[in-house]
Amino acid sequence: MSSFCFKTQRSNIGNVQQDSCQEKWQYIESGALHKGKVLFHASTNNLCGLMATAAVMLIKTDQLDTIRVLQLCYLGEPFPEGAAVAMQPIKQPDFPVSFPTDPGNCTVKTTCYGVVERIP
Repeated sequence: MSSFCFKTQRSNIGNVQQDSCQEKWQYIESGALHKGKVLFHASTNNLCGLMATAAVMLIKTDQLDTIRVLQLCYLGEPFPEGAAVAMQPIKQPDFPVSFPTDPGNCTVKTTCYGVVERIP
């Protein structure tokens, strides 16, 4: 069974809980398309509904940076390790999102929500 993180933000409905590693994540919300290779991918296998969910992916970019990408409501097939992908960052949502943990939870700081597509 995989474990899940619960990333939330301060809202009108109460306080927010984050683990100490997530507090150090640096979110990017816009910018150019990033191309790279998949290092890790985990889907939630849960439908978005009452609670928003996201798949988590670690991508090594062509510039050799590692980025964590959270894909909202992603229910597609997992991306295999080493797959070439293109990722476009999107705006971070202002609601709580549940997602799986990843092996870079405390080491990869650069994080974004984004749309990822496989490329040849």
